[in-house]
Amino acid sequence: MGTVSAPSKVGVEISRSVIKIARARSTASFCQAIAEQLPYPTGHFNVVSTVGVMEHFVDDIAATREICRVLRDGGHYVAALYIATPFPERVRLKIAVEKLKRWLRERSAK
Repeated sequence: MGTVSAPSKVGVEISRSVIKIARARSTASFCQAIAEQLPYPTGHFNVVSTVGVMEHFVDDIAATREICRVLRDGGHYVAALYIATPFPERVRLKIAVEKLKRWLRERSAK
């Protein structure tokens, strides 16, 4: 959250000890809550993001519904999920990224 540029930032966390650590690292405000019962009014946020927490929700469908409730009309929900990628797929992705980088370098050199 420390690197996010926004007029105001709010973090929601279930653990008090994690909130304490986060407050030391960020200017965001934090509250202790669960995603299935967010303590904010309907339409309160322009953007909601979750990073690597979807698999920890008690009820992921209820949490997603609640996240959508606190978003304003036209707001955005960004969810980053951690997934295990098999080694062959990681190799293919790495090769594709390197090819793209090479193509971009060659294109900018012209």
